[in-house]
Amino acid sequence: MSISRTTQLSIALTLSAVVGAASEPLHDGSSEEKALILTEGTIEKCVDAEHAYIHSHYPDVSLDGFEHGTIVGRQGRWYDIFRFSTTDGKKHELYFDSTRCQK
Repeated sequence: MSISRTTQLSIALTLSAVVGAASEPLHDGSSEEKALILTEGTIEKCVDAEHAYIHSHYPDVSLDGFEHGTIVGRQGRWYDIFRFSTTDGKKHELYFDSTRCQK
């Protein structure tokens, strides 16, 4: 039984994605190493992207007690950290890599 060229390429791409995913950390925002990478150019666009991400993934976010800070991490990278609670009382912390954001 022969496999079509399209199927072979599809399998190769899938395997590459799986191997690549295993060697790099998942960017879920749970730590510096897994920070969500911002690609926007200006600080304003980065802030808008951060807020949009938070509100789209945590629609029941409570702004009461909302904390934000910026730190310089490993290799001089900049990280924005957000701490907040959702209306069910769960606390969340998200890291965004804001190194590419400029004035």
